[in-house]
Amino acid sequence: MNKTSHNERRKLTATFVNTIGAAVFSVGGLGPIVSFATGLPTILNLDQVILLAAVCFVIGLGLHLGGRMLLGGLIE
Repeated sequence: MNKTSHNERRKLTATFVNTIGAAVFSVGGLGPIVSFATGLPTILNLDQVILLAAVCFVIGLGLHLGGRMLLGGLIE
């Protein structure tokens, strides 16, 4: 595989991982917060919403950092 195709595959994979991280944070973290804040019916209490948001933030951040690490393998 040549250098250009290797780099493009790395960038595509990093973008995919970063997008999954953003989705985890948005759906799992922000969704319940917005639902709770607007008074929509939810099965979670405030403590559970905060815990869920924190866990999803950490997972999303980990996926984002993983995507950045993938970019470290680009060939000059």
